[in-house]
Amino acid sequence: MQETRRQTMIIAVLIVLIAIAGVFAKRFNESAKDTNALNTEASHTGKSMALQELRITHQNERNALMQNYEAVSKDDKQTEQARNEASKKYMELASMGSKENEVETKLKEMGFEDVLCIINDNGVEVYIKGDQASISDQGAEIMDAVVKTTKFLPRNVSIKPAE
Repeated sequence: MQETRRQTMIIAVLIVLIAIAGVFAKRFNESAKDTNALNTEASHTGKSMALQELRITHQNERNALMQNYEAVSKDDKQTEQARNEASKKYMELASMGSKENEVETKLKEMGFEDVLCIINDNGVEVYIKGDQASISDQGAEIMDAVVKTTKFLPRNVSIKPAE
């Protein structure tokens, strides 16, 4: 009798564990469906997301550099030359940021959906979201706007479709 009771308890516990596993499996599948829906939505806006991620990364790097240069330029423990150099670099970064914004504004006025301009010491990278045919057709105008604004030579300007 005791053996039968023990087996019944084991079976009851197993049934409860199976039910709990079923509930967790259902919740997991529902969250997986939600994740797949989000991934599908993100893939439709993937180019925009990639451009936004690049923009945020670039802004964060630029802000960190500017904070670093500002801290050095205000640090009395630094040499006068180091403070002056940091101040100069800070102003250069601020100028680059202003030119980047100007390029982005000009290209958006040309009808492009979204634009990201990144200027560094080596040149300019421009990422454009929009119709590929439109980007190709307006390539010379894009290059002209970038060169006039940034004063970089065309060979130092890279125009890329946003990914």
